[in-house]
Amino acid sequence: MNDLIQINSNGQAVASSRDIAEHFEKRPDNVLRDIEGLKKDLLNFEEMFFETEIPDSYGRPQRAYLMNRDGFTLLAMGFTGKTALEWKVKYIEAFNAMEKTITGGKLPKAHTDPAVAAERARVMGLNAKCRVAGQMLKLWQAAGVEPQYQALAMQGYYPGLSLPREALKENAVALLDATTIASHLGITSNRGKPHAMAVTAIIRKIGKLSADEYTMTPYCKNGHDGVSIQYTDSVEVKVAHWLEDNHYPATISDGGKNLSVKYSLSARGA
Repeated sequence: MNDLIQINSNGQAVASSRDIAEHFEKRPDNVLRDIEGLKKDLLNFEEMFFETEIPDSYGRPQRAYLMNRDGFTLLAMGFTGKTALEWKVKYIEAFNAMEKTITGGKLPKAHTDPAVAAERARVMGLNAKCRVAGQMLKLWQAAGVEPQYQALAMQGYYPGLSLPREALKENAVALLDATTIASHLGITSNRGKPHAMAVTAIIRKIGKLSADEYTMTPYCKNGHDGVSIQYTDSVEVKVAHWLEDNHYPATISDGGKNLSVKYSLSARGA
């Protein structure tokens, strides 16, 4: 098991990205991609990951990374499954054994106490996330996104974050996206799902909205972030009136596309 870990030129215990790919049943290039995905978020990336070349089975040099315990911990946090858990344990044991060899049998408490090691990994991950959040805030500020919506986006980015809503109460306005408007008005696709595209098409047909009827707001969901258009409830009323004036059409045209639309039983009474 100790052959999982080697000692680099700086006297550190390190693991190879190619060995990790083999043991965790992943493609070497995918492991490289995961490592380089960490690079943009970690200011001390070079302290944990060391680019190198390792020969393949044919003796050809292949690009790879060596990583210390901290680098391995961050990388392997996202590996899931029973087999992955078993290999994580083996690698930790191998790091322990090699570092005992390096230090003459003395191992720092932070490396022997699983709770300390887990907390250190959690804090390092949170620090990386904070750096990304800082970059997101700069982009939103440059785009002119209002402060309360930046704060609401941070709540989605950090699960469990509690916002001081009273502080935002004066300026905060309830906003609706196109999917929510479709759901409220019973505008559905043929599959019965809220038809956001149809609502967007209707809003285009309504014409220019006033500046206080919509805003660009950031979102962060399932690991993806971006900016979406949110509307006030006055826009929902305008969409409802448009439907009434146009007798709830079964097809709505938008940019050369014809969108098939259905309405729930309560829609006409909205």
